Amino acid sequence: MLKKIIICLLFLALAMPAMADNSSTTSASTNQDKNEGKGGDTADKGEAETKTGGKSGKDENAAEEKKNPNVFECQYYTVTLSPGWTVVTPPTENQGTVTSVFKSNSGGVAVMLVLGKLGGADAKTIAQMFAEQFRAGKPPVAKNGQYTFTFIRDDKPCEAFITSYDDIFMVTTISGNRKEATNFIKNQVKSEEYSKLLPQL
Repeated sequence: MLKKIIICLLFLALAMPAMADNSSTTSASTNQDKNEGKGGDTADKGEAETKTGGKSGKDENAAEEKKNPNVFECQYYTVTLSPGWTVVTPPTENQGTVTSVFKSNSGGVAVMLVLGKLGGADAKTIAQMFAEQFRAGKPPVAKNGQYTFTFIRDDKPCEAFITSYDDIFMVTTISGNRKEATNFIKNQVKSEEYSKLLPQL
């Protein structure tokens, strides 16, 4: 399991420099393309089902409208984007690790959430691995039941928070303006069952 975590760390180290630099225009156009694709598929499906006596295109469109395009969720948390924020990577699972990245439309602030199984390790070990990977100036510090450290990426101040609950760990990293990033986490990231994994800010 630790090997998988190390692989995840390497992936994240490569992803971090770019996560705050992706333009909101690119994200918006990508989302628009996806929405247009879904709309086309829905319309085609609705027409086909109407011909065969199934659901009408109107019913399909009504179902699509009920989905909130600004809500992203996985089994651990739900993120509801407010104006000024966009998704770079929606909650995505890869080899047991769930990763998501969100950024401000200005491009100056980014928040990354990573969850995985401890696999026999503890939060301190996970924190040390991330601190080493991100070349933190100082070792992780235990505070408020979590571990935290700071680092620099692309000349931007970054901070990481490592928490654990049961056999799960969560790493939350923020880059750019700390106040804006922490407000995003406090107000837009929610979890009922796994609230102890959210960083104490």
